[in-house]
Amino acid sequence: MADEIERKFKIDPARFLRWLMATPPMQRKHDIVQYYLVEDPQIRIREVDGEYRMCFKYPTSTPVVRDEIEFEISSQAAGELIPRATRVLVKERYRVRWSDRWWEVDCISREETDVWVAEIELKATDELFNQPPWLREEVTGQPEYSSFALATSMK
Repeated sequence: MADEIERKFKIDPARFLRWLMATPPMQRKHDIVQYYLVEDPQIRIREVDGEYRMCFKYPTSTPVVRDEIEFEISSQAAGELIPRATRVLVKERYRVRWSDRWWEVDCISREETDVWVAEIELKATDELFNQPPWLREEVTGQPEYSSFALATSMK
Protein backbone atom coordinates (compact mmCIF):
# COMPACT_ATOMS: atom_id res chain seq x y z
CA MET A 1 0.00 0.00 0.00
CA ALA A 2 1.33 3.45 -0.92
CA ASP A 3 0.80 6.77 0.81
CA GLU A 4 -0.99 9.36 -1.29
CA ILE A 5 0.12 12.79 -0.07
CA GLU A 6 -2.04 15.38 -1.73
CA ARG A 7 -3.17 18.97 -1.23
CA LYS A 8 -6.31 20.41 -2.79
CA PHE A 9 -7.23 24.01 -3.59
CA LYS A 10 -10.13 25.95 -5.04
CA ILE A 11 -9.14 27.86 -8.15
CA ASP A 12 -10.20 30.93 -10.10
CA PRO A 13 -11.56 29.25 -13.27
CA ALA A 14 -11.45 32.36 -15.48
CA ARG A 15 -7.84 33.05 -14.54
CA PHE A 16 -6.91 29.37 -15.00
CA LEU A 17 -8.50 29.19 -18.47
CA ARG A 18 -6.74 32.42 -19.55
CA TRP A 19 -3.44 30.98 -18.32
CA LEU A 20 -4.16 27.68 -20.06
CA MET A 21 -4.80 29.40 -23.41
CA ALA A 22 -1.50 31.30 -23.13
CA THR A 23 0.58 28.29 -22.05
CA PRO A 24 2.60 26.09 -24.40
CA PRO A 25 1.20 22.57 -24.76
CA MET A 26 2.51 21.14 -21.49
CA GLN A 27 -0.94 19.92 -20.56
CA ARG A 28 -3.39 17.12 -21.21
CA LYS A 29 -7.17 17.00 -20.87
CA HIS A 30 -9.21 13.90 -20.05
CA ASP A 31 -12.87 13.19 -19.44
CA ILE A 32 -13.12 11.04 -16.32
CA VAL A 33 -16.00 9.10 -14.78
CA GLN A 34 -15.64 7.76 -11.25
CA TYR A 35 -18.05 5.16 -9.87
CA TYR A 36 -18.15 4.86 -6.08
CA LEU A 37 -18.90 1.43 -4.65
CA VAL A 38 -18.13 2.04 -0.94
CA GLU A 39 -17.62 5.25 1.06
CA ASP A 40 -15.32 4.13 3.91
CA PRO A 41 -12.86 2.84 3.03
CA GLN A 42 -13.43 4.54 -0.31
CA ILE A 43 -13.64 2.04 -3.15
CA ARG A 44 -14.12 3.36 -6.66
CA ILE A 45 -13.68 2.56 -10.31
CA ARG A 46 -12.25 5.29 -12.55
CA GLU A 47 -12.84 5.28 -16.31
CA VAL A 48 -10.40 7.26 -18.45
CA ASP A 49 -10.09 6.87 -22.22
CA GLY A 50 -11.83 3.48 -22.20
CA GLU A 51 -9.55 2.04 -19.50
CA TYR A 52 -10.64 1.18 -15.97
CA ARG A 53 -8.78 1.33 -12.65
CA MET A 54 -10.02 0.21 -9.27
CA CYS A 55 -8.88 2.18 -6.25
CA PHE A 56 -9.07 1.63 -2.50
CA LYS A 57 -8.39 4.68 -0.31
CA TYR A 58 -8.07 4.48 3.45
CA PRO A 59 -8.02 7.54 5.73
CA THR A 60 -5.07 8.21 8.02
CA SER A 61 -4.61 10.52 10.99
CA THR A 62 -4.00 13.53 8.71
CA PRO A 63 -6.23 14.75 5.85
CA VAL A 64 -3.19 15.32 3.61
CA VAL A 65 -2.25 11.59 3.60
CA ARG A 66 -4.32 8.56 2.61
CA ASP A 67 -3.28 4.96 2.08
CA GLU A 68 -4.03 3.99 -1.50
CA ILE A 69 -4.04 0.86 -3.63
CA GLU A 70 -4.85 1.25 -7.34
CA PHE A 71 -4.75 -1.25 -10.19
CA GLU A 72 -6.09 -1.77 -13.69
CA ILE A 73 -9.20 -3.93 -14.18
CA SER A 74 -10.76 -5.31 -17.35
CA SER A 75 -13.76 -3.69 -19.02
CA GLN A 76 -15.67 -6.91 -18.25
CA ALA A 77 -14.95 -6.62 -14.51
CA ALA A 78 -15.83 -2.91 -14.61
CA GLY A 79 -19.09 -3.73 -16.40
CA GLU A 80 -20.01 -6.15 -13.63
CA LEU A 81 -19.12 -3.75 -10.79
CA ILE A 82 -20.37 -0.38 -12.10
CA PRO A 83 -24.10 -1.25 -11.70
CA ARG A 84 -23.37 -1.68 -7.97
CA ALA A 85 -22.10 1.90 -7.64
CA THR A 86 -24.06 4.24 -5.40
CA ARG A 87 -22.53 7.51 -6.63
CA VAL A 88 -20.95 8.79 -9.85
CA LEU A 89 -18.68 11.75 -10.58
CA VAL A 90 -18.13 13.11 -14.08
CA LYS A 91 -15.31 15.60 -14.52
CA GLU A 92 -12.91 17.14 -16.98
CA ARG A 93 -9.31 16.89 -15.81
CA TYR A 94 -6.51 19.12 -17.01
CA ARG A 95 -3.03 17.88 -16.16
CA VAL A 96 -0.80 20.96 -16.31
CA ARG A 97 2.78 21.85 -15.56
CA TRP A 98 3.54 24.78 -13.27
CA SER A 99 7.00 25.59 -11.90
CA ASP A 100 8.39 22.10 -12.63
CA ARG A 101 5.43 20.37 -10.93
CA TRP A 102 2.37 18.60 -12.31
CA TRP A 103 -1.03 19.82 -11.15
CA GLU A 104 -4.38 18.17 -11.80
CA VAL A 105 -7.20 20.67 -12.27
CA ASP A 106 -10.73 19.27 -12.27
CA CYS A 107 -13.95 20.85 -13.46
CA ILE A 108 -16.97 19.06 -11.99
CA SER A 109 -20.21 20.15 -13.64
CA ARG A 110 -23.06 20.67 -11.20
CA GLU A 111 -26.62 21.84 -11.87
CA GLU A 112 -26.17 24.99 -9.78
CA THR A 113 -22.54 25.82 -10.67
CA ASP A 114 -19.32 24.17 -11.76
CA VAL A 115 -16.81 23.25 -9.06
CA TRP A 116 -13.14 23.78 -9.91
CA VAL A 117 -10.35 22.30 -7.78
CA ALA A 118 -6.62 21.75 -8.25
CA GLU A 119 -4.56 19.00 -6.63
CA ILE A 120 -0.86 18.47 -6.25
CA GLU A 121 0.75 15.22 -5.12
CA LEU A 122 3.71 15.56 -2.81
CA LYS A 123 6.52 13.32 -1.55
CA ALA A 124 6.24 14.61 2.04
CA THR A 125 3.58 16.42 4.06
CA ASP A 126 5.92 19.37 4.68
CA GLU A 127 7.18 19.62 1.08
CA LEU A 128 7.28 23.19 -0.24
CA PHE A 129 5.99 24.12 -3.70
CA ASN A 130 5.28 27.23 -5.76
CA GLN A 131 1.62 28.09 -6.06
CA PRO A 132 0.19 29.02 -9.47
CA PRO A 133 -1.50 32.42 -9.75
CA TRP A 134 -4.90 30.82 -10.36
CA LEU A 135 -5.05 29.09 -6.94
CA ARG A 136 -7.48 30.29 -4.29
CA GLU A 137 -7.87 28.95 -0.76
CA GLU A 138 -6.80 25.48 0.30
CA VAL A 139 -9.60 22.95 0.86
CA THR A 140 -7.51 19.88 1.76
CA GLY A 141 -9.46 17.77 4.24
CA GLN A 142 -12.72 19.70 3.85
CA PRO A 143 -15.30 16.94 3.32
CA GLU A 144 -17.51 18.99 0.99
CA TYR A 145 -14.63 19.14 -1.54
CA SER A 146 -13.92 15.41 -1.57
CA SER A 147 -14.66 13.69 -4.87
CA PHE A 148 -17.06 11.37 -3.05
CA ALA A 149 -19.07 14.32 -1.69
CA LEU A 150 -19.16 16.00 -5.11
CA ALA A 151 -20.40 12.80 -6.78
CA THR A 152 -24.14 12.47 -7.39
CA SER A 153 -26.34 9.65 -6.16
CA MET A 154 -27.18 6.90 -8.63
CA LYS A 155 -30.15 5.60 -6.62
